[in-house]
Amino acid sequence: MSTDRHINNANNGHGLLKGKKRETFLLVLLWPLIVMPKTFQFAVLLCLCCSILIAKGSSFATQKLPVPIIFILLGCMVHSLSIILQCAQGINDFTRVFAAINTVLIWLIAIIFFLGVTSASYSEDEFDFVYRWVVIDFIILFCIYLFSLISKSNTFTFGGYTLYLRRLDYLASGATVRFAGFMETVLGPGHLYCITSPILVLGSFRSHRSLRISLATLIIGYYLVLQTHSRIGLVVCGLVFAISVLGILCSASKGRDIYSAIAILLGILLFVLLCLNVNNVIKSFEEVFNSRAGSNSARFGIYRKSIEKTMNESPIIGIGIKYMLGNFPYGSHCTYIGLLYKSGILGAVFFLLGLFGIINQIIRNMQHYFRSILPGLIAGLYFGLLVFADLDASNWVICLAFVVWGFLSSPAFVSVANRGEGKSHGEAN
Repeated sequence: MSTDRHINNANNGHGLLKGKKRETFLLVLLWPLIVMPKTFQFAVLLCLCCSILIAKGSSFATQKLPVPIIFILLGCMVHSLSIILQCAQGINDFTRVFAAINTVLIWLIAIIFFLGVTSASYSEDEFDFVYRWVVIDFIILFCIYLFSLISKSNTFTFGGYTLYLRRLDYLASGATVRFAGFMETVLGPGHLYCITSPILVLGSFRSHRSLRISLATLIIGYYLVLQTHSRIGLVVCGLVFAISVLGILCSASKGRDIYSAIAILLGILLFVLLCLNVNNVIKSFEEVFNSRAGSNSARFGIYRKSIEKTMNESPIIGIGIKYMLGNFPYGSHCTYIGLLYKSGILGAVFFLLGLFGIINQIIRNMQHYFRSILPGLIAGLYFGLLVFADLDASNWVICLAFVVWGFLSSPAFVSVANRGEGKSHGEAN
């Protein structure tokens, strides 16, 4: 049955969430979460997490933990120990302590989301529900962008809480306006794009109409990322965009030869253009990279001082609490240095083994149930964005990431993608 028929069936005689699994609610509640203050985000996510635990009951307690999740839990234990030791030495800024506790708890909440998603069974209707809401979330972001074109205000304040529609930035060439889309940082659209693109690729196999919807969403989504003027978003999301589009075109079953020819020609054309203009391309990248010299200096200063503080004070289990360094916390703007700062060498190793173990699990799942590693490869590209971004800075980002990784790690979810009209990878098992 096609995606459209299932979507119609899901809407006939049902409320928005009636009959849907709690594990999928995050995609429906994503935009309300994004515009909430961080404290309210945490409260809503905690309630949703508790509802999953209650619904699962005793079966959740007896569920076997995947090895990557065990490693992440060990990393959380090291981080917690580091926080306790820091508090024992005396703390003046309790705001940073609460922020550190929030970080540990949001990792645990994200893990529960992951386990809930991977342990669930999925029908074609539920797969289409997830796919549809990923598309809807991008439609909402695009509508916000259209609103930003006509709005004269960059910010909107409600009771002391400020939402940023656009942010001003200053380059060597002058001031520029960066699209933020009511997210906490301008990297928000990049997070959303990298995290959810694998779902768009999987959904493209369900029907020929969903293939076109996925392509359109990937194109519009990357355009919105470009409006943020994020340098790492330009590169990483550009790779996600190129690989996703070329992979979808090459894998389309109906008209596969035509799509493959188009994809190959585009790839050859891009390669030739790069070869002919390699010096100009390198020069352009250098100009983009150096366009925010002040930002580069501040960012790499945070990296250097965070590593120095960790190695000098607590190299094994880290500092635990992100104290302030000027206007920014230590260990910020890079997930990997942040893990080292918070949990030391020991904790960082546990966290990285867990995170990369999840990607390995996704790729193995794709090979077995989808017979293509394309969605897994795209999911792995997100780790490139994390070189200059924090996975756990925004509560909704880390929870969305673990929910999507849970879908991609679930054989029940992935195998549904083979049951549409576009069975380019063979019959479903």
